[in-house]
Amino acid sequence: MQIALCLLVALGVLRYFSYGSLLIMYFFTVLRRWEGFFDPFAVNDRGFPIHRNQVIDLAVLGALIALVLLIRRDHFSIGGWLARHDRPRWWN
Repeated sequence: MQIALCLLVALGVLRYFSYGSLLIMYFFTVLRRWEGFFDPFAVNDRGFPIHRNQVIDLAVLGALIALVLLIRRDHFSIGGWLARHDRPRWWN
């Protein structure tokens, strides 16, 4: 299911559904890792950092929010191309 959703997002098909679903899915992923944001420099007993990618999680979440907010300006996906060519022209 997740692979199919990622393919829909990569192609830009069913943009409202696929982009929104990916945002919700990743939001729940960030919620599951929430405790790591409060202790970003935690190390295990061997001295290896265990919460080293927390800032990346927030950056990806912000990018997905921006993608959903800017769906109307998405002209480079298949869905954007179809929407651009489906509109009535001013000369018609």
